[in-house]
Amino acid sequence: MTERKGEILIFKDDKFTGEKVQGLPPVHNVNQAGLLDIAAHPKHAENGWIYIAYAKHFEDSTAATTIMRFKLEGNNAVNQEELIVAGPSWKGGRH
Repeated sequence: MTERKGEILIFKDDKFTGEKVQGLPPVHNVNQAGLLDIAAHPKHAENGWIYIAYAKHFEDSTAATTIMRFKLEGNNAVNQEELIVAGPSWKGGRH
């Protein structure tokens, strides 16, 4: 389960384990912006890829919608790859 503030909660047997995915990039959590969506690759069992859409936070307090993929090593997000950054980044936190 994802939370807009940028956390991915880990569930087992439909119950929250109290654990979260670690090592995710900072999320711009302002107004409508934040961690937007998550999806497993159709062949996740074979390749391990997980995809997220989120508002990437930049140092100047701007953001841009970003698609990133990663794999899990335990509870850690590893092999992170930004696939799309919809620029230019801007302030406002709205679509």
